[in-house]
Amino acid sequence: MNTRQSTTTSNGTGWQAGAHPAVIGGEQPTEASPSLEVKTGMFIWSLDRSSDVGRALLAASRRLRETGSDTPQLDSAILMAQVLGVGKAWLYAHPNRVLKEAEISKFEILVRRRMRHEPVAYLVGFRSFYGLDITVDARVLIPRPETELLVEEALARIRLLIQDGVKPVVADIGTGSGRLRWLWLSMPLRR
Repeated sequence: MNTRQSTTTSNGTGWQAGAHPAVIGGEQPTEASPSLEVKTGMFIWSLDRSSDVGRALLAASRRLRETGSDTPQLDSAILMAQVLGVGKAWLYAHPNRVLKEAEISKFEILVRRRMRHEPVAYLVGFRSFYGLDITVDARVLIPRPETELLVEEALARIRLLIQDGVKPVVADIGTGSGRLRWLWLSMPLRR
């Protein structure tokens, strides 16, 4: 059996022989197929064990871009911020902070899941929506930016009804998290 471990060098690429089996079968990566591990499940992406925040973000962003993420830098930053328990701005202020082994391992797991196109909101367990952090997982619909527009339109119509003396009835049915109801209740409808 041929074994080879994918390791990410400071530039985010590279394939080196390693102690951990990562290839099942004989297919090897080529320049034409750098993201072979996602398509076939045969290779495991990993970081250099001496990575700092900046190099880890760069390597993850490159790999996520190769696997089709529309927002690879943002995805990487959100995942790293989750692992370290800091805000995204902190990451960019401390790019030389060396990562601990446990942090590298957690980040690798999250990035690999994202490489398989699992939504970032599911990976971190929440999605910011209309100023609220809404808890989400695979059982809950992830609020989309268009939903914020829908909320704005609904609030505008509700305000008009109130101005006309009508007491509107609003129902939050089948929206996933149930948070829209709390959003409605927290919004000032009279101006």
